[in-house]
Order: sequence, then structure tokens, then C-alpha cells
Amino acid sequence: MKYCLIGRKLSHSWSKEVHFALGTDYDLVELEPDFLAEFLKKCPYTGFNVTIPYKKTLTELLDGLDDSAKTLCAVNTVVKTNGLFIGYNTDLFGMSYMLDSAGIELKNKTVMILGSGGTSNVARYLSAVRGAKDVLTVSRSGNINYENCYDFQNTEVIINTTPVGMFPDVHEKPLEISKFSNLESVADCIYNPVKTMLLEDAEELKLKCVNGLTMLVAQAVRSEELWLGKKLPHGSIQRALELVSVWHNEK
Repeated sequence: MKYCLIGRKLSHSWSKEVHFALGTDYDLVELEPDFLAEFLKKCPYTGFNVTIPYKKTLTELLDGLDDSAKTLCAVNTVVKTNGLFIGYNTDLFGMSYMLDSAGIELKNKTVMILGSGGTSNVARYLSAVRGAKDVLTVSRSGNINYENCYDFQNTEVIINTTPVGMFPDVHEKPLEISKFSNLESVADCIYNPVKTMLLEDAEELKLKCVNGLTMLVAQAVRSEELWLGKKLPHGSIQRALELVSVWHNEK
């Protein structure tokens, strides 16, 4: 059995290393939009993961969607069952694990989510489920944008779901968090680099913060459980996280 990640540009991806750490044969497959349907038609994989920019697009091309994918309107994991492709979303589990690992609370907090893609849907849903007081979505063309977002000085938690600051554009950041006087925590879903400029600012301001590597590994473990139809051993997330961190520290 073999698995893969599909996306448009994957030079930033550490998914191959994560799944290798879990003992799985795994490929990175870059696809242009016009070739998505062709990939499904000839797909040689037992299952695959999905990343930018296809998490929403793929919901319309699969044979079925799990409740998680329907609720979040985004797919990041696909299981091939009896010749049919069924979509799931394991990012919710991954993001929950990420925030818990850093002790970042959403309950009764004003949460600002940067971005409007598939991962943004996950952050909004999780914020609602965990009882956030208010949820603000920032996008380039939305009612709240990167110019007027600083008007919301009650913001306590920022979750970045955009690729701004991701390799190779590591010297970019989506906004200036120092302008938020009540900010307590920052979660950046980017994992490459491990410490984005956004997180460097958060550390300098002595805020609670976490990068996206924990989310990546946690959602990968949940994906493998769906592909295999069984739970992975206890501690799999932490072991894979430690292995991937060591490998990239040695590079």
C-alpha cells in the first residue's frame, strides 16, 4: 500500500518525512488544477492527503464526504474504499492537538483568524465548538482586512491559516502583532520554517505561541488511522514529532 500528498507546489512540504517516521511509503505529487480529475481516474494510491489549493475544490470531485469534510467544506484526507474515493478532514484533530500542546485557550476569547481557505474553516469551527467569545476572519478582500484589522483591539488569540511567511518567502509576515494591546496567544499553522517571523514576534512579546508542525504530525497520524482502519500505537504523534524535528535540525 502506498500513499501521497497532492498539491500545486510542494517544495515546502515535510509530509514525506512525517509519514516516513510513521513507517509509511509516501510520495509528493504536484498537480496543476486541470489534472485533478485525471489523477482521480488513474490514481495508483490507496489513499492520499490534500493541501493548498485543493482542499475545497476536491469536495466536488470525490464520490463521498465524511461528516467532518461536509461540516468544514474542505478535504485533507482521501480514503479509497471499494473503488470509491471518500473525503475526510483530519485538520480539526490536528489543530486541536496543536493548541492543546501549547496551552492556548479559545473559550471566552476573541479569536482572530487570518485567511479564508480550508484551514480557516477549521479554525472557525474549532473556535465555535470551544466557546470563543467572538471570531473574526481577516482576508484581503473581506469586511475585516489587513488594513482595518488593528481596529479590533479586543483580539486575544491569533491563528494564522495563510501561507504568508512559509518557505521560500520566510521574510514575510501577515501583520504586525505588536499593534494588538490585548493579545495573549499566537498559533501559526506554518511549519516550514519552524519559526516564522510571526512567531519570532510572538516570542519577543512573550506570548504563548506554537507552530504548525504539531498540527501536521497529529493530522498525519489520524490520516493513517483512516487509511489502515485501526488506531496507531499510543505515543505515535510524539515519536514522529521528535524524529522529524531531529532530521530537520540536522539539515
